[in-house]
Amino acid sequence: MGLDYIKFCSSISLAPKSTIHVLIEIIKEAKTNGDNLTELLEVRIDDLEPHCLEDALTAAVEVGNQLNVGKLVLKGATNIQQALEDSKRLQKHEARAMLLLVIAAQTNDRDLVIKLFGARTQRNTSHPMANDDDFSEVQKAVISGRVSTMVPIEIAQRHQSPIVREELLLRTNVNQEEGSVYWHGLRLFVLDLSWIRKIHWVRRLRLDGNGFRAIPNEIRGYLKQVRDKPMHNKACICTSSCNDDVLSTKIEVLPVIVKEQTFIMYSRQG
Repeated sequence: MGLDYIKFCSSISLAPKSTIHVLIEIIKEAKTNGDNLTELLEVRIDDLEPHCLEDALTAAVEVGNQLNVGKLVLKGATNIQQALEDSKRLQKHEARAMLLLVIAAQTNDRDLVIKLFGARTQRNTSHPMANDDDFSEVQKAVISGRVSTMVPIEIAQRHQSPIVREELLLRTNVNQEEGSVYWHGLRLFVLDLSWIRKIHWVRRLRLDGNGFRAIPNEIRGYLKQVRDKPMHNKACICTSSCNDDVLSTKIEVLPVIVKEQTFIMYSRQG
């Protein structure tokens, strides 16, 4: 990082020691592909040094760590365009793919998502962010599954980009041949009926690790092929906090495969 790093070192002498420590550790983790970045980013954003996230994003791009790039953008790093230029210049294809998916999610740009996944858009036009010689390598990173869609899906949710969110979901761990859809750990708040209609063929469905606030009443009618295994080690995923009256409330019971077991999803009725 050269001169920027020297400026960074000279500026931290004025900061509290604990803040300096966090800043150094965040940049270190971003640069060395460390596994502790998630824990370090749990600190309040107001407690971070100015430009900490931006410096860390630059470092993550330099080493090509697409997961750390995503984490830093989610936390609030704002130098996305500069990071994108850096990733292109350094030929860090996975990091570039993540940044392009983030931009698509922020702007609800479905055409860019489709380009990244190697499909042709209906208009079959070139995209301004997808017209260089290295873009095919970026596509390979996305198509091979080396780039996580979790962060772009969450960004699309934050920016109210429903078209891109649906496009990304339908390209995330969806295998019609095997009859499986694994949408676990995506931190979704809603389960849109339009998504369910498009996976009506699903036999194995994972939805754990989300925070659903509501589940459409009609969902059962579209999931007729979900396997109903013996209910061993039952647990429930509720649309609101489970409490003592859950069994006395009028509910709709839906078997859903969660962590290789059949769990019960309770959809409250009234």
